[in-house]
Amino acid sequence: MKDQHNYQRPKSKCRRGRAVRIGEVVNEVFEDAILQGQDRLRELNNNWQQLLPVGLSRHCRLGGLSGGVLQIEVESALYASELQLCKAELLGELRRRCPRARIKAMKLVIAGAGRV
Repeated sequence: MKDQHNYQRPKSKCRRGRAVRIGEVVNEVFEDAILQGQDRLRELNNNWQQLLPVGLSRHCRLGGLSGGVLQIEVESALYASELQLCKAELLGELRRRCPRARIKAMKLVIAGAGRV
């Protein structure tokens, strides 16, 4: 019976028929994944800076993206409340501008003064 798995080996820079060390392949795959992640975060950050109201830009920053949840670090509850008012609009626009990021939700986290 044939194996029904749809696994496709990542395209490698290594030549076919040449023995390679597993470490080379693993490094290559991880480098590609890391670079793609960095590109997504850079794109998100650039768009975030463009979209964020001027009064909030010094008090909020992107904390990261994990499992489709974009974490926003906010300096205080006051700024979190202000950001909450425009959260839906920001989220919609970020989804439109950065579809590769696959943002499902936005989570606001109070980071404290001086940490943002």
